[in-house]
Amino acid sequence: MTNEQRHSLSFYDFRPYDYGPFDAEVYRDAERLRAEGSVIIDPTGGAAYRDYTATAAGIERASILRSELEPAVREYLDGVVVWVRSLSFNALVQAIYRDYPEMRVNSVFRD
Repeated sequence: MTNEQRHSLSFYDFRPYDYGPFDAEVYRDAERLRAEGSVIIDPTGGAAYRDYTATAAGIERASILRSELEPAVREYLDGVVVWVRSLSFNALVQAIYRDYPEMRVNSVFRD
């Protein structure tokens, strides 16, 4: 990942979808990381849902990338991770819709 990508507001092109912002490129990136051995993708949730888990190699790579971030960016990212992990799926979707109501337009989510 280049510095340009880390600071870009347009790395992904999110559009309103079933549960808010969506870009299929996220899934292509996940598949690329799986092929590299950085992620395990478990289809236990059925056809519509998957569990994504970082492998030891993926955690090591993420640690290296994290160390290359500017301190302010790293702190922001750490805060986002803590915040997201503190929420249930429903609460996360509700928070996204509260801050980005335009992403609700195609939603199938019922709160």
